[in-house]
Amino acid sequence: MLALFSGEPPDFCFSLQSPEPQAFSPQQITRHIKTRQQGALRGVRSSMPNNVLMGFYSQMQDVCVEHKPSLNVIHISTIITASAQLWEAAQQNPRFTRPHPQAHCDLVTFLRDIFCLQPLPKKVGPRAISNICWSSAKVGVHPDTFVPGIMDSLTANFVDSVQAQSARHRPNAQDLSNFIWGCAVLKHTPSDAAMTSISRCFVESMEAQVVKDRPNAQNISNLVWSYAVLKHVPSDAAMSSLLRYFVSLCGGRDPGHRPVPQNISNVLYACAELGIKCQTRYG
Repeated sequence: MLALFSGEPPDFCFSLQSPEPQAFSPQQITRHIKTRQQGALRGVRSSMPNNVLMGFYSQMQDVCVEHKPSLNVIHISTIITASAQLWEAAQQNPRFTRPHPQAHCDLVTFLRDIFCLQPLPKKVGPRAISNICWSSAKVGVHPDTFVPGIMDSLTANFVDSVQAQSARHRPNAQDLSNFIWGCAVLKHTPSDAAMTSISRCFVESMEAQVVKDRPNAQNISNLVWSYAVLKHVPSDAAMSSLLRYFVSLCGGRDPGHRPVPQNISNVLYACAELGIKCQTRYG
């Protein structure tokens, strides 16, 4: 066990734990983490969310100890993302009675141990970086708190992937949106050149051959909201493309893909902050 727990684990951990995994491959470790997360997601929506959260932290610490030689940044990203999703789900459960400062302290202590497991490799994939930034923002914990300078390293890695020659190695619209939203919430401001590269890549993703890699209304809403928070004014061409695409989604045939009121509110807020008169230019 890592530093978060001392002595014997609480009784509720025993009902949550699976048989001790042995000689797992990297892919099996990832599946193991996701399986434990799915079980915990059901648990935090039940009558004992406090116990389930602590049990999940204990499980993940066991995974990190047992499989430390095989752990990679994908596993760390998966654990951090799972923790953020569980934390968000627990907040919505009225039975989550543990005092917020104390519960958040438990989470921060756990994440500190996860972040510090191993040094950041020179190359990290855009999906892992996007998930780390999104998750850190969701739980209100800046990664630099644990590893000073890690956000600069993650940003540099992400921008490298954005500028990859092969579209296959570039982040998709969801990755781009999650990354820049995380930066905005964490108050981490990438350089203008980085922001321009991200904007260009996002606009290009609108024409992605794979439909699921194209942006949805939430992606665009988060992106332009982040522009406003980070005080970044994109080029006229980029902003025009983003808004026209967003307007096209508003008139889409499938109601499930149309922007919800919060998406529209975020876009209008960003336009106001950035001085863009979308009501006259885009209808």
